[in-house]
Amino acid sequence: MNKNPNEDEIRPNAIDFKLKNHFSANQLRNAFVECSISVLDLLCENVQFA
Repeated sequence: MNKNPNEDEIRPNAIDFKLKNHFSANQLRNAFVECSISVLDLLCENVQFA
């Protein structure tokens, strides 16, 4: 009876930990780069039209 609650608590934490490590390293960095590029594109367009 004691093992089941512990496993239920550990499994979501392990999944969250893996997702955070995977997404924070790759996905968030790529998203930040894409956002920076699109912001620079908007700034360049504003400068050209101004």
